[in-house]
Amino acid sequence: MPGCIFRVAGENFDVDGFIAESCWKDFAEIYHKGEQQSFRAEPHVRSGFQISVSDIGEHELEPQIQDTIDFLTEYSAEFQRLMNYPGIEYADFDIGLFFTKDMVMKTLSIPPALSKLAGELGCIIMLSIYRASVDET
Repeated sequence: MPGCIFRVAGENFDVDGFIAESCWKDFAEIYHKGEQQSFRAEPHVRSGFQISVSDIGEHELEPQIQDTIDFLTEYSAEFQRLMNYPGIEYADFDIGLFFTKDMVMKTLSIPPALSKLAGELGCIIMLSIYRASVDET
């Protein structure tokens, strides 16, 4: 899916405890270990949450990167609290883009500003490239 999603999870992460005191509580989507995933047959193996950081879609990487940098900067104190919270196994930013039918190859790069901010927090940056449907290309 295009856009950028921030995800945090851990098998022993007390997501409810963290979110109760979080400035993200009004917009974080929470899930719990053992709950059925909406799009997969198997239940969640970890508890966590996700936040939509950027809803810019289609083929635009740069605006999503800027939205992600802005999110990291705006919530720097909350990120520090999160990364010191027990039970977290991973935190990632998943930036999604569409691959179009006329695209043979495309080079994508993550600028140092985003790499540095995410890296200092131990966050992974993922790029998910989706094949666009025939109608969308």
